Amino acid sequence: MSNHTIILPEQTYKVLLEVAREQGLTPENWIAAQLPKERVVPNATPMPEPMLSELTEDLIGAIDSQAVAMESPTRLSMGEIARLPVAERHKILAPYIAATAEDFLNDPELTEFSVLDGEDWELEDE
Repeated sequence: MSNHTIILPEQTYKVLLEVAREQGLTPENWIAAQLPKERVVPNATPMPEPMLSELTEDLIGAIDSQAVAMESPTRLSMGEIARLPVAERHKILAPYIAATAEDFLNDPELTEFSVLDGEDWELEDE
């Protein structure tokens, strides 16, 4: 069986590599996994097992042992909390507000949602 080269833009390759690694696959295996199984002959190279340090590198510092534990006496679903009177909801959610705001300011995955682009919004007053 012959091999072929596929030319991809740099950004496309980076995304392919990232997605494949997240799923524990090589880019070759990830592409093969997207194809109908009955049409693919399995010959792809296995991805080496990642080291523990690689698996946990983004977890370093994720838990602040100095932070005060936020505990709720009973676990309520968001639906149950929403049905409570406003004063009760506030008592339950107040301990989490500061930490949530901090997350939206500092967590790269959340910061894009902390600022809304309203330049193209149509307002009634205009």
